[in-house]
Amino acid sequence: MEIIELNATEINKLSLELNGIEGRRNFYNEFHKDCLVSIIVMASNRLEKTKECLEALFKYTKDIPFELVLFDNGSTDDTLAYFESIKYEDKKIIHSTKNLGVAYAYNMGIKHSKGKYFVYLANDILVTKDWLKNLLICITSDSNIGVAVPYTSNTSNLQDPGFKYDSINEMFEIAENYNKSNPTLWEERMRITTSLPIFSREAVEQVGLFDMGFYHDFTEDDYCLRLRRAGWKLMVCGDTYACHNHVRLFNTKEEVEEVQSSMKMGRDYYFQKYGLDAWSDIMSPELQLVDLLNKITEYPKNNKILGIDIHSGDCLLNVKNTLRKKGIFNNELSIVNSEIKYYLENCSISSDVKIGSIEKDVNIASYSKKNIVVLGKCLNEYAEPIKVLSNLISILDSKGILLIKLKNSNTYETLFSGLGYANFRNQDMNVNLAFEDLVNCLNYMPIEKFEFSYSFGSKINEILPTIHEIFSKIGIDNEEAKAKLLINEYYFLIQKK
Repeated sequence: MEIIELNATEINKLSLELNGIEGRRNFYNEFHKDCLVSIIVMASNRLEKTKECLEALFKYTKDIPFELVLFDNGSTDDTLAYFESIKYEDKKIIHSTKNLGVAYAYNMGIKHSKGKYFVYLANDILVTKDWLKNLLICITSDSNIGVAVPYTSNTSNLQDPGFKYDSINEMFEIAENYNKSNPTLWEERMRITTSLPIFSREAVEQVGLFDMGFYHDFTEDDYCLRLRRAGWKLMVCGDTYACHNHVRLFNTKEEVEEVQSSMKMGRDYYFQKYGLDAWSDIMSPELQLVDLLNKITEYPKNNKILGIDIHSGDCLLNVKNTLRKKGIFNNELSIVNSEIKYYLENCSISSDVKIGSIEKDVNIASYSKKNIVVLGKCLNEYAEPIKVLSNLISILDSKGILLIKLKNSNTYETLFSGLGYANFRNQDMNVNLAFEDLVNCLNYMPIEKFEFSYSFGSKINEILPTIHEIFSKIGIDNEEAKAKLLINEYYFLIQKK
């Protein structure tokens, strides 16, 4: 029989006699006051990379004491012996005889570390000057932040700044100059790629362990959704850079198929759990649309922002992040969504969420004046687009901004359909509202100005030869006309007088 004794004699009883969130927070402050951070180094073979990883860790993490947890995840080389040789006072080694995947490694790190915050450091990550200090500044700045990550190389999800360097030493120099704490460069996200994440133990123990159903892919997608639904924020620290010293190469057909199979299994399991697609439903930042906000130089210090039919709400966070870069932090979000499946995700970023159609169920005119309104669906996907446009402009405050998209109604699909090639009509488009028609309508509305951009469709290379052939047959040689046929969507920023 094993008796497990828990020594709680030093815990301040008075600090725990509180209910709710404050009581929980005091609990973690008391129980983890002797260890602020645990760094969990995860290695599965690749011993030389592990040595480089730990060398950088000890070199660039001297100013903050930490518990070191070394996790050997089924290595068949000398990783375990190397871990045993490391001289560090507050060290712990975990040895798994088999690699059971990322979720298993994460869970063992949670169970066997003691820090109030803990970092997962994969052995192909090279940390840099002030990395931990900057991450701690971010995650401790708001008690509702559950996880924060830095920018890293070779990372997806818009978390790689694309720095160029010819050597690792040059990378360290770039990072030393770059890594200056700057809250305007922090970004709140719906989903993050967890390269070098720092987690709040309070958040993780509230949400629970990582789901072992995700062996490799979509582990982090699942956990990000669970954190957000529990009220925690996910942050990307754009003021800090580390090196993900690994490029994933697939040299054979079998390797490609294995990766695709793993991705599909993870994505399918995610959909089984939530009825949502981890990519199309969650990640919709509307980068080109929101980027138009940079055309405006002055904004109020406090903004009321309304998002309509915006899926999970990723684009509203992108709006907030864009304003944050301008030093504007006070932004109040409201959401109207016609699809109920996004309700929980919408509630994770706004306390004012309504479900219903803006054409049938929700009276937009009843809303208070807004500084920014974002329409997630294309304007001509609505039955009465001009009425929708007029209603949205009416609830804008003076100098308020409306961001909308317009599906191009004069595409190659329209041309092909008209020539009898096939039925290419875009089924999402209720009204054939052309770009020129919309511009003409704006001239009769109380508009200060508008800006626009556009994007091309994904099948340009496939379609262009056919377009050239058709234009040649009908005797038209107009490059501008050809280009317009390839435009997929227009993006408008409309500023009210």
